[in-house]
Amino acid sequence: MNNYYKMHAISGVILIVLIVFTTCSAATPESPEVSLTGQVVREDIEGGFFGIVTPDGTRYLPLNLPEIYQFPNLTIDVTGAAAPDVISVQMWGEPVTILSVKPVNRKNPFVQPWYAPERNRSVSRDEDQAEHLLMTASGLQAGLDAIDRRLAGIAKNLTKNGLKEKEPDRKLEEGLDEPGILFLTDMDTAGTITSIVPDTYEEFEGENVRGQDFTKERLTYPAPIMSEYFRLVEGMDAVILSYPVFSADKKAAGYISAVIDPANLTGTYALPFLNGTGYDLMIAEPDGTILYHTDPKLSGQEIWDNPEFIKDYGIHSLAVHFQNAMAGIDYCSCYGMESGSVATKKVTWTTVGLHDTAWRVLLISG
Repeated sequence: MNNYYKMHAISGVILIVLIVFTTCSAATPESPEVSLTGQVVREDIEGGFFGIVTPDGTRYLPLNLPEIYQFPNLTIDVTGAAAPDVISVQMWGEPVTILSVKPVNRKNPFVQPWYAPERNRSVSRDEDQAEHLLMTASGLQAGLDAIDRRLAGIAKNLTKNGLKEKEPDRKLEEGLDEPGILFLTDMDTAGTITSIVPDTYEEFEGENVRGQDFTKERLTYPAPIMSEYFRLVEGMDAVILSYPVFSADKKAAGYISAVIDPANLTGTYALPFLNGTGYDLMIAEPDGTILYHTDPKLSGQEIWDNPEFIKDYGIHSLAVHFQNAMAGIDYCSCYGMESGSVATKKVTWTTVGLHDTAWRVLLISG
């Protein structure tokens, strides 16, 4: 066989191999991605295992649920890959390999108005603790409402007079006298910060923050919104309250925002009600992010997946309860990181917030 025919024979073999490989690849597609919100459940069959149940009752069998999230009734958001070819001994639910998981913060489909311990455990009445919780929460809500009113007024004024007036910064500066506000910004519809006050932060003018999840949400749905606690491009952790500003044809022309320090807000509006009482105060998001704690070391910490709390089953149990209830009473057998011992404390909590973003206000007995 001459070289010409040899080359054509080799080319034919390569072509057949490519066709077979392509056909096999098409016949074995990647596992479909699954996104779900559900509660962790503990099943005691087949030696015991953890599953996930969605609000409509669909059951999923996670093949790799991290140990830190193996708490019954913890509500989680999961992104995973379906594993239909996995045959499990449990014969329970649809197998899924978890790609990412986090505790639910907003829009919890399982949230209830109230939590209390099981019936066979007595709940002591402490009217003093309940009264101070009410005063503390009312004070904090008043602070949030004051910022909300101020920002709404500025947005209304800019809508009326236009974002391109000669001194837009002067309008934003009206909000700086509200306790808890670190700075205010004006953002255009492309996600670029066009104005910022005070001048301490002027280096961030021109910064595009479109990549932030919160900014994406603002641009998608132009309505008043308050963010979760997160790291800003300016380098600090904070909460953003944002209002749209509209043009004459009633389209979003930009967004003004107040960057809020929850600890500063709490110190002004809530702590005065606890002077001399001996109660500890914790402000937390439903997902377990601590916005404020009497112990400064705990402010800004996250309860879940945090080495600081890895030994503390009690704080995780409490976090499950306040995640899924707007208000309640609980007993936390919490591990003291400094003392190295466990102490049982009574915890009462309620909820404050703005625009569907909730903060839990927890009062802890000394």
